[in-house]
Amino acid sequence: MRLSRLLASSLLVAIAVATLPSATASDLGYRGWGPRVGLTDSPDQVIGGVHWDLGEWGPHVVFQPDLEFGIGDDVTAIDFTFPATYHWENLEGGVEPYVGGGVVLAVFKFDDDFNNGLGNGEGDDTEFEVGIEAIGGVEWRLKSGNDFFLELSIGFGDIRDAEVVAGWTFRH
Repeated sequence: MRLSRLLASSLLVAIAVATLPSATASDLGYRGWGPRVGLTDSPDQVIGGVHWDLGEWGPHVVFQPDLEFGIGDDVTAIDFTFPATYHWENLEGGVEPYVGGGVVLAVFKFDDDFNNGLGNGEGDDTEFEVGIEAIGGVEWRLKSGNDFFLELSIGFGDIRDAEVVAGWTFRH
């Protein structure tokens, strides 16, 4: 089961990266930034962070890396994600659905002996992990010209299992 999820996510990332050669220099560049907040599962955490909209790799393929901090479940987590998401044209009401995938670099600091099965049972421990995630969400433009989004990601590898996030992108 884990192998099939890993292969599916790898395929999503490969499709997103395959659009890179079609991008022009004018497609990439800083477009805005914003906060993101949410909840994760395994470890069960409250998270907060920031993301940057760095433009499009290709038509409708957005590069929006993020840095997140999580606390809870006797674990402190810091992760940096490099996602590529495909955005459909604005639908009725300005809603823009998207899907994609990304590579996640994560550091976990376990704060007790057993960490609900997440640690190694040897006391405090810090681990560096690399994983991938599948992403899906919806985004819409606010009257202010900024964007609001809701997102779900499913992690593969030794990173969080799932994450639900709400966020804003402040356009410059």
